[in-house]
Amino acid sequence: MIPPRLNNGESILLEQPEIHVKSRKFNLFLTNERILLADAMGTARPPVEIPRASIESVESFDHNNEIPQIVLSIHSPEGHTRRMILVFGPGSFGPRFSDRDLLAGHLSGAPVPAPRNSDILVAPEIPPSSSTPSFVPARRSLLHADNLVVKSRVFSGELHSAGIILTDSEALAGTVSRKPVEIALASIADVGAGTNQAGEPTLSLSVRSDSGENRKMILTFSEWREGNRGGLRDQWVRVIQDLVATGGHVKNIPGLSRVSGAAPSSPQPQA
Repeated sequence: MIPPRLNNGESILLEQPEIHVKSRKFNLFLTNERILLADAMGTARPPVEIPRASIESVESFDHNNEIPQIVLSIHSPEGHTRRMILVFGPGSFGPRFSDRDLLAGHLSGAPVPAPRNSDILVAPEIPPSSSTPSFVPARRSLLHADNLVVKSRVFSGELHSAGIILTDSEALAGTVSRKPVEIALASIADVGAGTNQAGEPTLSLSVRSDSGENRKMILTFSEWREGNRGGLRDQWVRVIQDLVATGGHVKNIPGLSRVSGAAPSSPQPQA
């Protein structure tokens, strides 16, 4: 997403795509001063600006527990209060409750709420490199892979004993602020190997949603920068299968210590 022009001293705190207001679709940029709604269709229309000081209240709700929304009460220069409804378009893994709660937390000044009880967890912030993401405290990093493509986005992937963490490559470079995608081990129903139309190796995950449905996610091990990544993909498939079968007990994974390309081992926490 291309951010709108900012004022001196203004900085972007949060970016969120596909926010609907009435019949229009926007990309939302939250700064320390304003909400900026940039037309997602790439038109030359100037962004809609909402000064944060004009926001009187923020209310979160959803329609039929499926469509997350935020209602803003905005004080106009004329002294009137008007309401604006922000509707969060569908995400890759279902309704975007985490995105809605994250934005509401920023706007209200309250601590960001923990993610809903979901098999697919999304971290509220990109953790610094020295911290451990939420669902893997003191867990061991097993495998790492760069240049993983999901749809059109490129990620760096870490496989842990409790799940998978995908960090956007642009976020790693510091050019954008995007949350890592966390896929809990308990949500993975199946894993398989394949290839895409270009012949690149792929890893297919069947992931359970909140509603109990299985959603498919395909990770492509891109060979744009380096070739012959089928072996790395196979390692990921085998270790994920073992993790699912053993419930994430690292010591029970057959031959894990012999996996080439595995992340460096670290001392295991004592039970």
